[in-house]
Amino acid sequence: MDLKSKISELANLASDDSVVELPDMKIEVGDVVAFGRLNGKRFGEYDGHPIYWRVYDTEGEKAFLIAEQFVDYAPYKSDAGNVGVTTADPWGALNELRMWLHMDFRRNFLNTDERARLVRNSDNDYVSLLTIEEAEHYFRSDSERRLDFVYERDMERLRRLKEECEALDCDGNALDRIRATVKRRSLENEMARWHEWNGWWLRPSGLVIQNKHMPYVAGDGSIRRGRHDGMHAARSLGIRPAMWINAKEFRLHL
Repeated sequence: MDLKSKISELANLASDDSVVELPDMKIEVGDVVAFGRLNGKRFGEYDGHPIYWRVYDTEGEKAFLIAEQFVDYAPYKSDAGNVGVTTADPWGALNELRMWLHMDFRRNFLNTDERARLVRNSDNDYVSLLTIEEAEHYFRSDSERRLDFVYERDMERLRRLKEECEALDCDGNALDRIRATVKRRSLENEMARWHEWNGWWLRPSGLVIQNKHMPYVAGDGSIRRGRHDGMHAARSLGIRPAMWINAKEFRLHL
């Protein structure tokens, strides 16, 4: 399923017949809600579509939401190629991704009423990312952690790459064989890294980071923890925000 199909599927949840006012009821874990709208050139024709979230926890009148889709793609720290990320508190210190969530996302993706519902978390953030521990707690397996419409698109791309690789002909003169070998190695490297390129960032939590890599969830749903297998901080990955909101009198999308 491609991104357009996934957004269409999610949009079907928001038909007028499925929206009910719940002034005296609490939303429950597992419910899907629409909150905010996609904004930015990257999404093109999808700008203005609702952002869909799933409820993963509740506490009194508060609900903890995790986005069911990427809201953008961005680096953790764009100049990490020069200076790295060396602080013992890489999330608490200034970084572009945290600032983007705090400023750009709140201002450009949420309206005034939605911003008023946000509740600060333990890091004093209104909107944040999951930690490794939270990603393991709220999603019990790789398959739950991955975004299926991204994963399925990846699988189709990998299938085509494999077919292209297998179709390479190494017969002929020496130059043709060299070209085929180089092409095959390039395709194999692309296949090996494809899931990495379609993952989403996690929030470092209390780790001493002395290199240039941050934790993230790969496209296949596996967790890469940072120091030895994380993503370079200057690379762009998907942003899948998480946040607590005041859920009183919220509109639920069944």
